Amino acid sequence: VIAKTVTLDSSKVINVTPRYARMKSNSNNKEVIGWENIELVSDRPFEKMMEEFKRLKDEYPDRVLIASIMEEYNKDAWEELIGRCEECGVDIFEINFSCPH
Repeated sequence: VIAKTVTLDSSKVINVTPRYARMKSNSNNKEVIGWENIELVSDRPFEKMMEEFKRLKDEYPDRVLIASIMEEYNKDAWEELIGRCEECGVDIFEINFSCPH
């Protein structure tokens, strides 16, 4: 399971529209070659995400749980985010350093 990017304070998240855009080929403007996703961070409360991580690991202990995480430039916040995710059973982290933009 790979979870959407989580952060300690989801109230900072501002959803934008459109969230997805087609990436078209330079040689053929009608050919779609990929999708751009600009919905970067979950706006769901952190505590809710932690409950769901724990439930997933309890129900599927043999499965790998990957959390994408993001935080501001603050070492203490990063350490708290990682520690709390590990307490819920997260096995692997995808660390998003490029946001917020």
